[in-house]
Amino acid sequence: MKPAPFAYAAPTTTAEVLALLAQHGADARILAGGQTLGPMLNMRIATPRLVIDVNRLADLKAPAPAARTVMTHALLRQRDALENAALGADVPLLAMAMPYVGHYQTRNRGTVCGSIAHADPTAELPLILLTLGGWVHLASARTSRKVAAADFFLGPLTTDRGEDEMIVAAEWPTAAPGMRFAFREIGAHNSHSALSACAVGARLDDAGLVQDLAIGITAISDRPVLLDTWRFLNARNDPAWRRSIAEAARATLEFVDDLHASSHYRRHVTGLLIERCLADIARDDTAEARSA
Repeated sequence: MKPAPFAYAAPTTTAEVLALLAQHGADARILAGGQTLGPMLNMRIATPRLVIDVNRLADLKAPAPAARTVMTHALLRQRDALENAALGADVPLLAMAMPYVGHYQTRNRGTVCGSIAHADPTAELPLILLTLGGWVHLASARTSRKVAAADFFLGPLTTDRGEDEMIVAAEWPTAAPGMRFAFREIGAHNSHSALSACAVGARLDDAGLVQDLAIGITAISDRPVLLDTWRFLNARNDPAWRRSIAEAARATLEFVDDLHASSHYRRHVTGLLIERCLADIARDDTAEARSA
């Protein structure tokens, strides 16, 4: 199929982009990497009247990071994020998930913020931003604002971004001393589309007791979700503790049925992924990403 007719603009300043969004609103779509928008245009899932290509922006700069955070601006390619050693050292959980994002070919053009804007409920980058407690920076001709990841993802392909707003950056908390991370994913055969993915950040005290614990899950519902973990703190990371968290996830989270997997299957493998991520953290100071 071919796209429905649309006008095309290639502004060179952020102010021009925001003015176009203010004028056209829901009739405009932003093109950064195009790895999702292109197919959506071809299949006429998206039929904007105006496509705004932001790749020529000469003045695009991420806001200054706060203490113990790093910024990824709107045109950072996924491949560049994957190969950025400094970013990986600052945000280890992001580095663990990046090899699972899309495919080798799509990462060359796809952007980090584009994946966050698209809000695919199977995507890894929204999951990592949520698990770390990060933020999304938005700008419009009216104002700029910062939204917590926990408030940004509203449903499948639905976010808190206004029709006249552009994501200018994502803000990622850097790894605090003593934090350990793990990531695991299981996907459909010959596909990088997750059926369930788990991201974990934890801090152990000198006695080996877990003091901080964040567990994020995606591809099981209409958006990434966080497991309520407060009752599992001040405990030792042993097999019984890991099983109890997995069973709590199976009992409290909602799991979707679709043509790729049943809710029963997702419930089962999600518990396994949680247990294995927690076991990874018990073994390593900074666990490596592993497939299930």
